[in-house]
Amino acid sequence: MLGLGTRLIFTISTGSGWYLLEGLLGFILFFVLAWVMFYSGQWGGGDSKLLMGLGAVFGLDVGLPGDLQQMSIAFVMNVLIVGAVYGLCWAIILAIKNRKAFVQQLKDISKERKIRFLRKLVQYSFFIFVFIFIVTASSTTFLVPQREWRLAVSALFVMMILLYWVLLLTKAVEKIAMLKHIAPERLTPGDWIAEDVIVKGKRICGPKDLGIDEQQIKTLLKLKQKKLIHTVLIKEGIPFVPSFLLAFIVTLLAQNLVVTLLI
Repeated sequence: MLGLGTRLIFTISTGSGWYLLEGLLGFILFFVLAWVMFYSGQWGGGDSKLLMGLGAVFGLDVGLPGDLQQMSIAFVMNVLIVGAVYGLCWAIILAIKNRKAFVQQLKDISKERKIRFLRKLVQYSFFIFVFIFIVTASSTTFLVPQREWRLAVSALFVMMILLYWVLLLTKAVEKIAMLKHIAPERLTPGDWIAEDVIVKGKRICGPKDLGIDEQQIKTLLKLKQKKLIHTVLIKEGIPFVPSFLLAFIVTLLAQNLVVTLLI
């Protein structure tokens, strides 16, 4: 509201509606990203609201809607990259702090059906990777130069290996450091419930709610008074606000990180 309010003041003082329009467009752009990240379970409500506010402040230049180097678009793309690196670093730190539990959880997760399937997929990909290198040893393939083709295949294989280990890391860290049983009176609106709370066949709350509300908390408190429940399993997320600051600094120094790296 502060961002749009400031732009409204500029619009009134200058007599030009562009300030407000650009703020609204920036708000919409950032709202879409915040909505996707919130409902996919990546960000909390506070992170999403902050991002929407930044969209109104940065705005979207109407004259250059497709310019990837303008502040708002560059910041959005940088947030995705910086946020991913930030989240991965945070997960690694949590794994190191809880290394004994992490190692045990890693062993347990590696036995899960989905993980075993992914591991086999990586193993089969290795043989395909070697086969392609042999076939392209002295020729071009599909009209693509040998060097470029090998680089593309190598990059794909490395990404698959990284995906496998990142998935293991995040799942293990989530179970050892992000899941916690707490009493209903410690709940606050917006907390993520990790598993369904079902009492006498009635579902009270759960992961699909995308954050518990005040009415559900009141219901849980009443159930605890009746000694029908004692604790609730919640999922604590990573605070992504610092990644917004880092992404902003990157935007000031390098503009759009994707474009800069490609050039």
